[in-house]
Amino acid sequence: MAVKLNLRSIGNKIAGSKKFAKVSKQKVQAAVSNVAKRALKEFDAHPVTLELNFGNSASNLSNTLGGKGNLYTFIGFPEGSNPTRDVRTTLYSTIQFVKMNAKSLKGGKVEVQSKIRIPSQTLADFDGVADMPWQGGSWVKGVENGINGFGSYIYWRTAGRSGAGIQAKTKGSQSPQALRGGSFTPVRYLSEIIENLTKDIKKLKSF
Repeated sequence: MAVKLNLRSIGNKIAGSKKFAKVSKQKVQAAVSNVAKRALKEFDAHPVTLELNFGNSASNLSNTLGGKGNLYTFIGFPEGSNPTRDVRTTLYSTIQFVKMNAKSLKGGKVEVQSKIRIPSQTLADFDGVADMPWQGGSWVKGVENGINGFGSYIYWRTAGRSGAGIQAKTKGSQSPQALRGGSFTPVRYLSEIIENLTKDIKKLKSF
């Protein structure tokens, strides 16, 4: 005897099932956690992060300064400080599962739609944790958009607040003294990591 199944009704029951919702939520959260971990891995391996983590003795791995000195002393972070720590924490904590909805489709299929929060491409999420110590503004934005003062920057061991960098001043004035031509070379940093993160999130079609 043939049995006719009402697939739409079955789909509706699955979509409204608390057990299905619980299992689906767990799978979505696990997938988002894996994506977040990949973003952290990319952050940790980025030349800007590595350069800052090496402190005032680092080489200019990011090539933002044309190989002269390093970002740690150029920006002027206090010796012994860790400027990337709070940025890393914020990057991870801002990647969040928000909510999930399940709906029944034709043929008994069930579609799960998830809302996931990630950091903004404007980098505004990092404004409170990436302050430049002596000139104001966000250093993560500065790395990507440019930071003033390259022409008067001197990399000199045991000098300055960072322990290895000072800014040359015009004699009898507090104005910076230009010692060289050229300028700071911006590089993509967090915006690139967030862009890759966005692509990874969009690839999560199946849980």
